[in-house]
Amino acid sequence: MRAIIGVILLVWSAQYGFAYTLALGEGSSRDWKSAGKESRFLGVHRDSIWMWHVEPNTNLATGMVERGGKVWYAGQLSPDEAGVLIPLRGGEVLFDGDGNTAFDPDSTNRASRSSAIFIDLGGTFRIDRLRFYPRLDRTNKRRFLQEFQVLTNEGGGSALSLSSPFASLFSYYAANANAVPVVDRRFDSRSVRYIQVLPFTGREWEIAELEVYGDGTLPVGEYLSSPLRAQRSNIIWGKVLYEGGSIEKAPVVVRTRTGPDREPEHFFRKLPEADEEFERVSEEDYKLLEEEERGPIKPNPEWSGWETVTDGMMRSPGLQRYLQFQIKMTTPGAVLKQLIFEYVEPPLARELIGEISPAVVEPGVETEFVLSMFAYLKTGGSKPDTGFRQLQVQTPAEIVEVERVLVDDKEVFASHSLQPGEGFTVNLWRRVEQDGTFVQIFFKGVVLRDRTRFELRALDRRVTDDGLEEAYQLFGEGEVDPSLPGRGLVVQLNAEDEKLPLIANVQSTPIFTPNGDGVNDHFELDYALLKLMEPGVVTLDIFDLSGRRVRRAYSGQDLNGRYELTWDGRDENGALVPVGLYLYRLQVEAGLGDEEKQGSVGVAY
Repeated sequence: MRAIIGVILLVWSAQYGFAYTLALGEGSSRDWKSAGKESRFLGVHRDSIWMWHVEPNTNLATGMVERGGKVWYAGQLSPDEAGVLIPLRGGEVLFDGDGNTAFDPDSTNRASRSSAIFIDLGGTFRIDRLRFYPRLDRTNKRRFLQEFQVLTNEGGGSALSLSSPFASLFSYYAANANAVPVVDRRFDSRSVRYIQVLPFTGREWEIAELEVYGDGTLPVGEYLSSPLRAQRSNIIWGKVLYEGGSIEKAPVVVRTRTGPDREPEHFFRKLPEADEEFERVSEEDYKLLEEEERGPIKPNPEWSGWETVTDGMMRSPGLQRYLQFQIKMTTPGAVLKQLIFEYVEPPLARELIGEISPAVVEPGVETEFVLSMFAYLKTGGSKPDTGFRQLQVQTPAEIVEVERVLVDDKEVFASHSLQPGEGFTVNLWRRVEQDGTFVQIFFKGVVLRDRTRFELRALDRRVTDDGLEEAYQLFGEGEVDPSLPGRGLVVQLNAEDEKLPLIANVQSTPIFTPNGDGVNDHFELDYALLKLMEPGVVTLDIFDLSGRRVRRAYSGQDLNGRYELTWDGRDENGALVPVGLYLYRLQVEAGLGDEEKQGSVGVAY
C-alpha cells in the first residue's frame, strides 16, 4: 500500500490582510507537471508526484504495464526504420508470467535475430538480479541465447533513444558462450530503468520470461520547479506546509532559493574565434546551441543560494518575489499531492544583519559572546515595515546565561528564556521600529562543535481580524560592529577538526568521603564531548591499584555536550570500597575513533 501524503489547500482571505499562500498541486491553479522544470526517478502527474512502492526480491517486470513500461527493438531491416526504436508487438509475452509463451524474433518480419531489445521498467529502481529463459519444454529449451550482452541505463529524466548511454551488466561471447537455458545473474545493486539485450548470433533463440528483481530500495527522487511568482513583491517567506501541517513531518527534503526575476541561472554562448569570451543568451537559445558553442552556466548573483527548509520554515531571503524549490524523496511508495509556501506582507524590516563575536573560541570552554544586529526599516509611505519585539537565537551550542540587552548602546529591560540544546529567546520591552536600530545581546555559552551556527531571527505577533498572526524574518550575515572580531553568525573552534579531542575539559574530585554525612559523598567527573554527530558509547570504570575493576559507574550513548558523572564509592556488589587510592577511566567509542581519559581519586572516611 502506498503511503499517501495529502494536503489541504489554505486559501488566503481578505480578513487576514497580509497572509498569502503559493500552492502547487491538487486543488490549486498550479499543477506539478506544468510547474516542473525537471525531475529524476519520480512519477509526475498533474495532481501529484510519487515514488513507486517496492519490496525486496520482487520481480519488477510484472508491473511494467501498469507503470507505463514498454518494449522496443532497434530497427535495422528497412531504411525507414534504421537507427530508430520501434515498439515491439507482442513484447508483453516477455513479462506475462506464462512460461509457455515466448518472444521469438523469427515470428516477426520486423525484428531479426541480432536486433537489440530494449525494456522500459516504467520507473527507475535499484536492481541486483536478472533472470530470463526460453520455454523449458523438450522442444524449445535449447533455443536459448548463447552469445549476447546485457546493458542498463538509469533513465534519469531523458527520453530513451539509440544514442542513450548504456553501461554493460554482463556479456557472453564466443569464447565464453552461455551454456545453460536459464540465465540467472546476481550483481551489485544499480539504478536501472532501461535494459538492453543485445544478441551476437544468427542462430535461433527465444525468451519466454524476463524477470528483474529489485533490492527493495529506490534512487533518491528529485523534482525541480520552474521559478514561481508570488502575488506580492514586498514579502517575507514563511512556513512550508502539507496536509495543513509542517513539511518536516513529510518524507521529503525541500530546498528553496529566491530572486527578483525568472532567471536563477545565466546562460552563455562561446563567441566564435575568441578564447574565453562569452555572450549571454536565454535558456531557450542555449538549448538550441551545438555542444561546442555552449559556454558556462552561472548562478544569477541576484538570486540567493539553495537553503534547506528546516523546522518547517524557509531559510531563503524574503523581499524577493520569485521562488524556486527542489524536492528530494527517499521513501518508496510516498506520494506528495500538494505543497504550500506561506508568505506575509509587509515585512518586519527592509534588511536585518547580524554577527557574533568572538568568531573563534576554545572548544568546551565557557565563553562570553556578543550578538550584534542592525535593523533597517521602511518607516514611511504605504505599508511601512512593522518592526519586532522578539529575537530568537537557534544554535546547538550550550547557552549558560543571557546577561543583558542593549538597544542603541543603552541597556534595556528584556526577558529571556533558554531552550536547552536549541538556543534562547529574548523578549524586548519596546518594539524595534526605528530605521537603523542597533541591538546587542550579551550572553555566555559553550561551543562543542566546529562551525557552530547561531541562526538569528526576528519575530512579531501582529493583530489581524482573525486574531494574532506570527511572522518571522531571518537575519543575514555581515559586519555590524567593527570594534568586535567577527563578520558572520558562525563560530569556529580554535583547532583543526582532526586535532580536536573527543573528550575535553576533564575535571574531577581529587578525594571524597562516602560516609553518608551529605558532604563530599560522591566522586564527581565533569567533561565535554566534542565532534560527535552520532551517539558514541561512553563508559566510566573504577579500578584499584592492582588493575582490577571494582565498578562500572556509567555506560550509555551520548552526543556532543557537557556532562557530569558520579561514583558513590561502592563496588559492583554495593559494598563501600576500602580506604585508598583508585583509578578511573573515561572511555568513548565512536565512528571517529576511540579515546579515553584516566586519573586517580582518593577514598577516605
